[in-house]
Amino acid sequence: MRGPEPLTLTLELARAANADCAEGFVFAPQSYVLRGPGGGFHNATLPWNDALLSDLAAVRQPGRDPVVVQRLGERLRDFLSSTEWPVTETRSAPRWARGGPCS
Repeated sequence: MRGPEPLTLTLELARAANADCAEGFVFAPQSYVLRGPGGGFHNATLPWNDALLSDLAAVRQPGRDPVVVQRLGERLRDFLSSTEWPVTETRSAPRWARGGPCS
């Protein structure tokens, strides 16, 4: 017997500067634009650094440390805190818990 399907959530983000240029990435804090559920846009800044890259590499490994997964989750929550995401998350959490649609 299979368990419930995992929750899949898509957040649409684009770099605020040079969004259409793959070579425009800068290894430094960068601003991103997040499309909100109503179609509006919100800015958030992600501090790209060696610690973030190290955690991203570590979380992809078999037997990954749950502390790293937790740290990345907290970093993502901090990154999204300046957007409308906290309101969307709060409103949607009961539906997700029941297995309902995400939107």
